[in-house]
This record gives sequence, C-alpha cells and structure tokens, in this order.
Amino acid sequence: MSRSTPSRLSRLRPIRCQTGAIRRGLLSITLLTFLASMSSGASALVIEYSTSFLGGDSYRYDYTITNDAPSGGDNVGLFSILFDTLLYDFSSLNIVSDASTASWEQSVLAPAIGVPAAFDFFALDFGLGAGETAAGFAIEFDWLGDPGDPAAQLFEVYDPFSFALLDVGTTIAAMVPVSEPRGLLLLLLGLGALLYRRRARAAG
Repeated sequence: MSRSTPSRLSRLRPIRCQTGAIRRGLLSITLLTFLASMSSGASALVIEYSTSFLGGDSYRYDYTITNDAPSGGDNVGLFSILFDTLLYDFSSLNIVSDASTASWEQSVLAPAIGVPAAFDFFALDFGLGAGETAAGFAIEFDWLGDPGDPAAQLFEVYDPFSFALLDVGTTIAAMVPVSEPRGLLLLLLGLGALLYRRRARAAG
C-alpha cells in the first residue's frame, strides 16, 4: 500500500533530536551496505498506542512497535508517525521516550506546506527484525481537536537507504487488560441480566 507523498529529502530539518550525537551521515559503510540490501517490498509494521491525560489540553502517547513480517522478512529501519497541526500543537511536541530506545534516533520533523509534522524514527543499528517488538517510545503534546482523548494517527514506513516510501498505515489502540476480579464481575453481571430476561419472558 502506497500513496503519493513529498520526498523525505524535502522535509524541513529536525528541530529536536533525542540522540543527536549520532547522525545518519556517520553510519558505517557496513551498515549502509546492509540497509541497501533490504528489499523494497511492503512493510508489515504494527504500531500500538496508549493515551495518557496529563491535565488541561496536554496528553501523552506511548507506542509499541512490532514488525509483523514473517520469518525472513525485511527489517524496519525508518518510519514516521504523523501529527496533523490542525489537531496537535506543533510547538508542544516533546519526545519523552525512555533509555531503552537509544538505538533509535528520534526527531520531531517540522511541518511544511502539504506535509504534517512527524515523530521520526531512524534505526542506528539494523532496525526491527521480523517478529520483533520494541516499546518505550513516547511523546507529549497539546491537543487542539474536539474534547475527548486523541485517537489513531497515520504513519509512513520508508526504505532507510533510499528514503523511498514503502507503506502507510494507521496506529491502533493498545488493548487494556482487564483484571481477573473485574472480568469475573462483568461475566456474572452478564449472566444475571440474561437470566432476568429469560424469567421475564417466561412470566409474560
């Protein structure tokens, strides 16, 4: 799945960089060779998010990324999560990922005409292999949209060597586990409602 989009080379330079000490141009010849050998086939990236309310108009997204490609599939080394500036205050975007994500260069890319702002991820090693999952990525922001929690976002996956667009997708809300006591209570309430309806029908 692909769509027409401005080249990454036309994007404005990152205004913030969490791991700015190591830039893309400093990657070794070995790594560049590896990235060049990656297939340009479609990506299988899955991005789950959870939303936390921080007060006022401020929120936080926490992301978990999974390369859902089958065994032997391509690594994911470069992708961007898009932030529509009509819904997100660009000046408020603040990367707060934890230390476990240090193998990814994370930047906020400024918007341009026809191009939204983006939370950009570039692997400083070999990226996310098929079947692998990484967590700990997070960003804080001010919400400009309608009242209620911010929802899903578009994301784009790129070839980390040529910057060619490989795929687009939409983030999905992470499933919130239900504790066993609460789950049992919900089950009992459901069974009680079912029995009540049956008795009411029998009595009628």
